[in-house]
Amino acid sequence: MAEHVTIFDRRVTFVKKEASEVGDGTAWPMLAALDQVAEIMYRVRDAWFTSGSIGHTSVIEGAGGDPDVTWTHTITFQGTPGAPLMASVNVPGGPYGTNHLSARGYNTSATIDAAFDSRFDGGYSVGGFTYRDCNSEIGIWHPNYGAIGDPLNYNDVGFRCGLSHLVETVTSDGVEPPPGGLYTVTVFSESDDGVSYHTPAVVVVSFTGEVAYIGDNMMDPTTQFYIGLGMEVTGLFGGISTLSNYSPYDTGVNFVLGLAGDSVSCKIFSEFAGYSGSDFVLTAKEWWPYAKADGFPAWSATSGAPL
Repeated sequence: MAEHVTIFDRRVTFVKKEASEVGDGTAWPMLAALDQVAEIMYRVRDAWFTSGSIGHTSVIEGAGGDPDVTWTHTITFQGTPGAPLMASVNVPGGPYGTNHLSARGYNTSATIDAAFDSRFDGGYSVGGFTYRDCNSEIGIWHPNYGAIGDPLNYNDVGFRCGLSHLVETVTSDGVEPPPGGLYTVTVFSESDDGVSYHTPAVVVVSFTGEVAYIGDNMMDPTTQFYIGLGMEVTGLFGGISTLSNYSPYDTGVNFVLGLAGDSVSCKIFSEFAGYSGSDFVLTAKEWWPYAKADGFPAWSATSGAPL
């Protein structure tokens, strides 16, 4: 992974694929250099969405001679998450209120194996479940993190990395505008006659734990590597996903992983034509430092830069 840092116990499965099986729209959509693979799968500790939007426009025909009304529906992020990694905030409004949920990286509600117990912080309660956050690079090897998403997520096999992510707004009767600063995602709908409202949205990012490679030798400098992952958005009309067989229209919007060095990205597709927006950027914010043979950190915990 870096000079003086060697990891023999692998978490990632490398699978040989043909060029037609990888790239945009597939289950291995994201081309990455080998060092970027290591950063994504081993080194990133925490991340969250720092930008991104996607939406479409619809026209409601006027009745009885009334003019047509044009609506714009856009999914947007806001706010910055804090500790802990699993958060649930209920905002009053309507008979039930609105729940804003987010889950990031290495947290689990599963029973921690005794060998890993010291590698996790003390528990905290969310939604009646006890969660614990990993506090050590060694803890990322815990065998039972469970799925980070919900049943909407089509490829969550329970593998975790620091960029695994869920941000979701849940309600049963409409959504009040979220408080400023709260980390969440909603659909904002606005008409050209001045009416606006918020509705629920879900964004799930999950990793399969697989890295596809194209070539005969993984150590050959010409070999290409593709990260096995999926990003899915719900809340707008039709599906929005990194899988093109599920959503065949290219939105022109990319899903980007912002890393310590260069970013990596893949395309986002929609079930119906007419979507547009700005790139969804999931930005790494903290890194595991690891340690070199002399005991000093190998990477900065706050920038991810090698030390």
